[in-house]
Amino acid sequence: MAERGEGPFEAYLREVAAGLGELPPAARKEIVRELRAHLEDAVAACGGVADTVRQAEIVGRFGSAQRLGRALALARRGMVEGEAMRRVVGGLARWAVAGVAILVAALFGALLVWGVPAATPDNLTEIAGAYGRTVLPASAEHDLLIEVHDHATIFRVNDDRVPEIAVAELLREVQPGDRIYLTVYKRFLPADPQGRGIVPVAAIRTDTATYLALPAGGGGAAPPYSRAIIVVATLLAGVCVWPEVRATLGGRRRRMVTAG
Repeated sequence: MAERGEGPFEAYLREVAAGLGELPPAARKEIVRELRAHLEDAVAACGGVADTVRQAEIVGRFGSAQRLGRALALARRGMVEGEAMRRVVGGLARWAVAGVAILVAALFGALLVWGVPAATPDNLTEIAGAYGRTVLPASAEHDLLIEVHDHATIFRVNDDRVPEIAVAELLREVQPGDRIYLTVYKRFLPADPQGRGIVPVAAIRTDTATYLALPAGGGGAAPPYSRAIIVVATLLAGVCVWPEVRATLGGRRRRMVTAG
């Protein structure tokens, strides 16, 4: 019902706003503004005459104000819930991608820090000692170990290179006490020559034979592009996480302003 001095359009818009229920004020104002624009478009389509009779005729075509308000509120709530669901799903997807990227960066970082480096002259050194014994791997997934009496260090051949060793010849031809030369990685040698440690072996030889040659091409456990992968994975994780961080900081800032 129109209040005193209120035209049909204003009365209709007020009743529609009343039917919008508990929508946020900003959403209510937006809906009323859009509906007012539709009413004005209807007036323009009728020749631009907007007297009381014409306004009443136009709002009559729009139907019950309360029913229209409830329908618009229901549609808006569906849009809001759908947008919220999209944000949640998008956020979970971004966090998942960021988690995978961080895992990849950590894996290649571990290879760089703890992995066997490239077999280059700068990374290798040769040690000599009295051969003790060769401990064969219990399975294909284990390393082969070589004991040298002059060192407390354990020398191991990584499982991916075990098939390259002439194991049978080594066991048959080299006897305990014979002189043996191991090319090993400097990074893993203990500071004390008699100190304990586990040192990867790159090559094995005696004065008369070679039982494990240096790897072709000087490859190591960490691929040469590991640093690039770490950088790309870290940037990807940052890009994925930044929208969530920005939204969190923005919400906190708004709450502080409101509280102040």
